[in-house]
Amino acid sequence: MVLPPGEPTAVWADGRAGRVGYRDGRVYSLPSRVLIAPALKLPGAQGAQFGNACARVYALTNDALYRLENGGDGGVGAWAKVALDLAAPGARETGMDGALLYPTERALYFFSSKGVTVKLEGEGCR
Repeated sequence: MVLPPGEPTAVWADGRAGRVGYRDGRVYSLPSRVLIAPALKLPGAQGAQFGNACARVYALTNDALYRLENGGDGGVGAWAKVALDLAAPGARETGMDGALLYPTERALYFFSSKGVTVKLEGEGCR
């Protein structure tokens, strides 16, 4: 299979569908290669790690954590910044460099390089 141009950084399963995520934030479905998430249009938003938890897709970049909001018409979604400070005061100040995502079926865990851990649970987990 030929992937769309760019630098893929992650491949994962979303239920029975496959996904491939790119360094710039784009996400394509597999095997159809339909774009489901656009590039992050923020300066410095590169190096995306991806996680799928609670029926939601997340991208962690060197500047923030983002959640993919579904397109209203079933088309391309939109990235929304996740307010980590609401889940754990001070989490954002620890920086994103070296941070990791750990997705599970019931939650998404964010680990900062400074030892801050945030558990995110969404509506899809209820």
